[in-house]
Amino acid sequence: MLQISCGFHILCRTQTQFKNHRSIRDSNPFRVVSLYGTLTHIEQFKPNYFKPNNTELHSIISCITFTPHVTYRVLSDPILQPHSCLSFFHFLKTHHSNHSLKPDLKAHLILFSRLFKARKFATIKTILNSVVTDSQFRSPVSGIVDLLDEFEFHFVDKLCDMLFRVCSDNRLFPEAVRVFDYVEEKGFVIEERSCFVLLLALKRCGEIELCLRFFRRMVESNGIEIRVQSLTLVIDGLCKRGEVEKAKELMDEMVTKSIVKPTVFTYNTLLNAYVGRKDRSGVGEILRLMEKEPVVFSVATYSILIQWYSSSGDIGEVEKIFEEMRERKIEIDVYVYSSMISWNCRLGNMKRAFALFDG
Repeated sequence: MLQISCGFHILCRTQTQFKNHRSIRDSNPFRVVSLYGTLTHIEQFKPNYFKPNNTELHSIISCITFTPHVTYRVLSDPILQPHSCLSFFHFLKTHHSNHSLKPDLKAHLILFSRLFKARKFATIKTILNSVVTDSQFRSPVSGIVDLLDEFEFHFVDKLCDMLFRVCSDNRLFPEAVRVFDYVEEKGFVIEERSCFVLLLALKRCGEIELCLRFFRRMVESNGIEIRVQSLTLVIDGLCKRGEVEKAKELMDEMVTKSIVKPTVFTYNTLLNAYVGRKDRSGVGEILRLMEKEPVVFSVATYSILIQWYSSSGDIGEVEKIFEEMRERKIEIDVYVYSSMISWNCRLGNMKRAFALFDG
């Protein structure tokens, strides 16, 4: 009974406060948040108070959201805790059926800056992901970028990297490049790992030309240290599209300019492509380069070579590679064993085939 009485008292007091609710426009952030807190208390006692058809409530809320500067003041006030800002932000977003009354992009950025200082990076990324895919906003990424100059340098630097990655994850490639353009213009740097996310997304979508073009932009950028994983990804994309020579030229260029050194995975990618094309000269060239470095063969290298020599009918070379794997105590996978057994059976060497089968 006491609880119902308290609820009625809060409701009456709040309705009196809001009779002239236009005064909220000039009130300080604490008063706005206090009124917001009172509304949430009312919800406990009058569950239907927040229904979409409550004209009184909508009139109160619209007074706040039709004057964005009030929302900005609340979200940016340093005395308010970030979790309070986040609660207020979600209140404004979730208690409107009208999209035009929800927080705008600047309100989002102010909230992000508060959450950034509190190191709530996962929360920022979640909200950022919803923004870039929200049909409420027209060109949200460009809109965000246009507002970034109003914020602190370190925050903008980190937010751009996060925005770039979110665009890449959602396959918003022009938007990702827009962010990259802004970052270059302002002297910031997108992390190489984030650039790799875009390269991977482009490759998966079959956008190999864009993938190569963006990789070259990474190389030309002063602040990005190219990792071999990015080079190998682009080379693999080119090889899968049949542009093996172009892939080989790219690797040679990166080596000549001392930009990045290929690994066994890079060489394996090219080696496998040449084997697939039955290009004896290409296979020989890659093996020569691997020997020159020198590059230690991996299980994948040996598997590719067994496939190559088996298809050429050179069982002697296959046996030589197989024994080398045993001497190096490399774990031999099922594919290698199956290939060895298959070729010995074809040659009529059943004794050898059974020996391999028995391990």
